Amino acid sequence: MALFSEDERGRIEAAVAEVERHTAGEIVVAVVHECHRYGSSRALATGLWSLGLTLLVYAVVPTLPAIWLIATEVPLAGLVWAALSWQPLRRLLLPATHAQAAVAARAMQLFAERGVYDTRDRSGLLIVIAELERRVVILGDTGIHAHIGE
Repeated sequence: MALFSEDERGRIEAAVAEVERHTAGEIVVAVVHECHRYGSSRALATGLWSLGLTLLVYAVVPTLPAIWLIATEVPLAGLVWAALSWQPLRRLLLPATHAQAAVAARAMQLFAERGVYDTRDRSGLLIVIAELERRVVILGDTGIHAHIGE
């Protein structure tokens, strides 16, 4: 599911065009689903949850042979991994510092990739909306900073 509907995207484009008509600024809006894959956090959570669930199975059925306990960990890990693909759960795993660093790094990458630095009067402005991390980063080129400061 997209963060913005077609109608909302149209309104954003119209607002950007209106601002650009009245200023020297050139605005680029980038909406990204996620700024990093966060695989290590997801893998760690998967391992811990599947181990915890296996121990719960052992507590409920202590006579279950060890081989069956080990065998239950694989499907449990698969289920946990799949559950952690759901965005609200993935968001819970994100340490704020990692999310902020990932969004900042992705914003810098997009600033370069989209050529925001290569504008008339160095007046490019990039607005990055990171859906998973629920962060917004606004980066202005040197011309913007010269007029309004940091």
